[in-house]
Amino acid sequence: MVLTQAHRGEGIADLWQKIQDHRQVLTETSELERRRQRRRTQEFMETVEGELGRRWRQRLDQDPALMALREQIARKELEPYSAAMELLRSFPTEPG
Repeated sequence: MVLTQAHRGEGIADLWQKIQDHRQVLTETSELERRRQRRRTQEFMETVEGELGRRWRQRLDQDPALMALREQIARKELEPYSAAMELLRSFPTEPG
């Protein structure tokens, strides 16, 4: 732990050194690169999920069959989870 008082300028040099030391350890152990890889992968997944969600919302607002399905769910004629799972079963789950 490094105690600092920025308004007095106390401990700032020690804090900076601890940050540099920590970064060096992360680099030497390859943890920094692993964290960057996980972050890039997470960003990719979030982008795909967000775009798929956006496209589905657009399709739900334009496709008559999906609009009818939403109306059935709203009228409690269909249970939301079951309807969603049934809809998703009609799409391929594997590439190709």
